[in-house]
Amino acid sequence: TKITQKIAHKTIIINEGLLEATPSHSQLIQRNGIWKFIPLGDISVGDNLYTIAKEIIPITSVSINSEERKIYPLTLNPFHTYFANGILTHNFKAPI
Repeated sequence: TKITQKIAHKTIIINEGLLEATPSHSQLIQRNGIWKFIPLGDISVGDNLYTIAKEIIPITSVSINSEERKIYPLTLNPFHTYFANGILTHNFKAPI
């Protein structure tokens, strides 16, 4: 229902650019057979992603980008879950 523009000074890049978002961005992953949303900054090689085609994709690379990037946070209502580049993701920050 809303999109804004901000500047990020650090992003996490998954699988050579399949996904890129801030470290606090919640991402659905499968780890040790359990699906859960975790901050992108806590994702590891060996975790799995879920696609719009109902496929499971292994995470093969995680890198940190420290170049300034324009980002576009979304506000969605009533759901916060959506597909980005074909990958199921989430825009609600996990509670600390």
